Parts: sequence; structure tokens; C-alpha cells
Amino acid sequence: NICIYGASSADLEQIYYDKTEELGRMMAKTGHGLVFGGGATGMMGAAARGVDSEDGYILSIAPRFFDKPEILYENCSEFSFLQKLCASAKKLLEERSDATIVTPGGIGTYEELFLRF
Repeated sequence: NICIYGASSADLEQIYYDKTEELGRMMAKTGHGLVFGGGATGMMGAAARGVDSEDGYILSIAPRFFDKPEILYENCSEFSFLQKLCASAKKLLEERSDATIVTPGGIGTYEELFLRF
């Protein structure tokens, strides 16, 4: 499984979303699952759409308060809900993945990658 961090924003140039969706398709085609924060939009949503288009495995790790329409990607293979967004979420993302890929993002993406528990 590969953990992907990236922007949740839809304000980047379209090529970034297209390439991240392509990355998701390639992951699934080669037998790699996606582990991510569950977002339906931005780079995370693009990766999930790519994996989903090839019927790959998708694990969403997100706080329960994100479980609302249009916030989380709905076609995940598995959902792991936490009580709050905290260091334990990052730890679980790391534990459930074998590698990490960082796609374009902002300060939140930087924080997810570099400021580990």
C-alpha cells in the first residue's frame, strides 16, 4: 500500500490532478493500494479516482466528523474513522502503508510529511 499526501484544494492547474489520477491508475494496475486521508477533492480525490477506476484497494483514514457527503471519497474499500484529527491519524497512515508519495500541496501537505507525531 502507498500513502499519498496532497492538496485538498481544487485550485491547482488541471495537469496536477490529471497526473495524480494517472498515478492512481498505475498504482492499481501494478497491485498497489491507496492509503490516504479520504478526501474526495483535490489531489487526494484524484488519486482515489485513479485507483478506483482500476478497481484497486482504497483505505480512507479520517476523523469521524469528516464523514459527510462530498467531503470523503465514497468508493473506498475500507474506512477507518478516528475520533479527531491528530498524530494517531498520521501514525495509522504510516503503519498501513509501505511507501509514501507527496503530490503538490500547501502547508498542510508539508506538515503531514515532515511533522510526524
